[in-house]
Amino acid sequence: MTLGESVDELFRLLLKKHEEKEAHGILRILKEDVSLFKKDRDCLLSDEEQAKIGDIKRQLLAEVPIQQITQKAFFYGYEFFVNQNVLIPRPETEELVREIIAFNDFKNPKIIDIGTGSGCIAVSLKKKIPQANILALDASSKALHVAKHNAQELQADVNFKLLDFLDEAIRQTLGVYDIIVSNPPYIALEEKHRMDTHVITHEPSMALFTQNDPLIFYKTIVEFSKRHLSNKGFIAVEINEFLHQETLEVFQQFKTSVVKDMQGKPRIILAQWVD
Repeated sequence: MTLGESVDELFRLLLKKHEEKEAHGILRILKEDVSLFKKDRDCLLSDEEQAKIGDIKRQLLAEVPIQQITQKAFFYGYEFFVNQNVLIPRPETEELVREIIAFNDFKNPKIIDIGTGSGCIAVSLKKKIPQANILALDASSKALHVAKHNAQELQADVNFKLLDFLDEAIRQTLGVYDIIVSNPPYIALEEKHRMDTHVITHEPSMALFTQNDPLIFYKTIVEFSKRHLSNKGFIAVEINEFLHQETLEVFQQFKTSVVKDMQGKPRIILAQWVD
C-alpha cells in the first residue's frame, strides 16, 4: 500500500466522525507533525509504517485528540508537549494571556498561576513578560511533570509547586502576588452532556469538573486574594460561559470587566479590589 492510499483511507474513516473541514484539519496536523506523513504519496509503506498508521487510525476512531497522538499543541505561538495528563491548550485561553499582558502595569510582577496543567499560561506569560516572577501550582504531579518539561524546552524560568489550592492550611503558606491567574475546573458534572466525547474520555477529569460547586475555585480565589493580592493587583480567570452571571456575583466586591472569546461568548473576568 502507498502512503497516498493509506491517507485516503484514513480520510474516509475521519469523515464518519467529523465534518469535512475538521477531517482535513486532522490530516494537515499529521502531515506537519508526523514524519511518516511527510513522504511522497507514491511511497510504498513498509510493514512497520503500515502498523504505525494503523495505530494512528485506531486512536482517531477511538476519538483520541490529534494533539495527544502527535503530543504537540500550539499556544500563543509556542509549541507545547501534551499528553493524557493535561488539558489540551485552547485558543480561547490565549485571550486570557493576551488580556493579562495588556492589563499589567507592574514592572516586575509577581504572578501565581493556579491549576497550571501543561504550563501554557505560566510559560507564555514568562516569555512575554521576562521580568515576571511566576509561581505555577497544580494538584497533579503528572501535570506538573509536563509543565516543567515545557518550561525547560521553552527556556522559561517558572517556579512550580505541587499544591492542592482548595486546602486552606496549605494555601495560606503562599505569598503575596500582583496577578492571580487561573483557568480552573469550572464544569459541573451535570454539564457532561454538553461536551464532546473525546474531551470527557481522553482529557483529565480533575482539570475539567468540580464535584459539587462549579464556582468553588472562584470563591476560593476571592478568599485567597484578601491576604495574598497586592495593592492595585488584579485577578484574571477563565470562566464557564453558562455560568458567567453567577461567576460575576462571586466577584461582586471587585471592579470587574468581562472579555468575550472569538465566538462572542463571555470567557474571561478581570477583577480588581474597589478602593
